[in-house]
Amino acid sequence: RLEAEDQAQVAAWLDEAMAGDEVGRVALWLPPNLHTWVAFGRRVDAPLYKVGYTPATLFEFEPRSGDVALLRALGVRYVVSSSVRLEPGLRLVRTLGEARIYEVLDSLPTPLVVTEGAGAVTLTAFERERIEIEAGPGSAGRLRVHVSAFPRWRAFRDGQPLVIDVSDAGLGERIGFMEVELAPGTTELRFVRGWPERLGWFCAVLG
Repeated sequence: RLEAEDQAQVAAWLDEAMAGDEVGRVALWLPPNLHTWVAFGRRVDAPLYKVGYTPATLFEFEPRSGDVALLRALGVRYVVSSSVRLEPGLRLVRTLGEARIYEVLDSLPTPLVVTEGAGAVTLTAFERERIEIEAGPGSAGRLRVHVSAFPRWRAFRDGQPLVIDVSDAGLGERIGFMEVELAPGTTELRFVRGWPERLGWFCAVLG
């Protein structure tokens, strides 16, 4: 069992280890009923990926696996676990109380993968609701962005709309990364809020 006081130590260690990493994630690989860590995301700056089932999520693309290939693809840098992990590709780097912290070896340094063709691509912005990518001259093919697709995402190149396709990257049916055409210029992915989000705010205030 991971005691609540372990969380502060783990969060402090992770924040220091991941300082300057704008795209890396942390995975929580804990027993499904260990509810004392439900608010751990408020303690760390990095986004979290939870291994296993989460009953409150109803998304079409909802990865749950602890497969190391998926952890790498998601850009997970470290795994926090309450038990010994023997999976190849994980290396124990720290034990804090009852928490074990594993490094994911060969994690993707960027969420961008050119899947077809070739081109020099640079991630220039990676925010919660906006991703910006610069592609150099001669770039052509397909570009996969390792962020889960959702109907609110929109893609543009130099202001012109692009079609967003969905790719499982060969990792399973619950994976749905965004993929767009690759060409020179600036590609922007934006999360555009619709009427359900606006209605949600209204209902919250009304409630």
